Amino acid sequence: MLQESIHRFDIYEESIEIPLDPIHCESIVQRSALHNWTIKPHQHKELLHIFYIAAGSGNVQLDMVSYELSTPCVMVIPAHTVHGFTFGADIDGHVVTLHHCSLDESLGATAEVIEALSRPRIIPASKFATDRLIGDLFDQLVGEFSGISPVRGVALRAFFSLALVWIVRALATEIGLRPTTTLKQDRRAAEFTALVEEHFREGATLDFYAARLGITPTQLNNISNAALGRTAKRVVHDRIYLEARRNLVYTMLTVKEIAGLVGFDDPAYFARFFSRHAGMTPSEFRRQSLLRATQ
Repeated sequence: MLQESIHRFDIYEESIEIPLDPIHCESIVQRSALHNWTIKPHQHKELLHIFYIAAGSGNVQLDMVSYELSTPCVMVIPAHTVHGFTFGADIDGHVVTLHHCSLDESLGATAEVIEALSRPRIIPASKFATDRLIGDLFDQLVGEFSGISPVRGVALRAFFSLALVWIVRALATEIGLRPTTTLKQDRRAAEFTALVEEHFREGATLDFYAARLGITPTQLNNISNAALGRTAKRVVHDRIYLEARRNLVYTMLTVKEIAGLVGFDDPAYFARFFSRHAGMTPSEFRRQSLLRATQ
């Protein structure tokens, strides 16, 4: 059902303060059973989800696409991703939730980690070196979260960091590891993507982003290419295009309203921008999305 805006939550249908632990763990059953196994499409402004689904059936909606679950698998859902689920009562697994700031502040995320977690992904357990071990790792992480053992916080960070390593390695071919980036480039890339998330609705230019980072536009572009595999302009445009599609599919906002929401003063210019990316007008994209939803 279309609505005026996309629902945003912290943990689904809860408003919480970020706890001292950088990581929150719970079973999928624990959350979904409360809602008759159906989690309606929603998004989180600052929270990253990583699911490990050991067994069971279900359907997941990630932004504009629905997937039938094939288990076991790992599922990555970044902040701002519109997601919803319909699980079977046989579902078995865990969900780990992390405040996006903790990635760099507590876990020292590299460019490879940032890229792996930059968009929603469903990763079959068979892509991991040993599919049984990824399940064991999540079991240990959840067990540590539930316990009160000494240096528990250190253990949580260690297990989660190892999970990130395995996720990056499982995606090595897909994301194209770039071992030539430096730690400084990784951090600049992380700062850039955070700034894009904060300012892409304002029509901010590359000069603006470069100035905020204390570098030149050319340096910004070099860092973006090296660490993210895309030009800085492409990073900004991809984020605008994604937000436009989300609002066309999930809200009743007019094309003119969506244009203003993503930083365009001129709806006609927005329509041309969207058509270059989608190969169709915003109105046609919305019409086709609604048609698919009713089939």
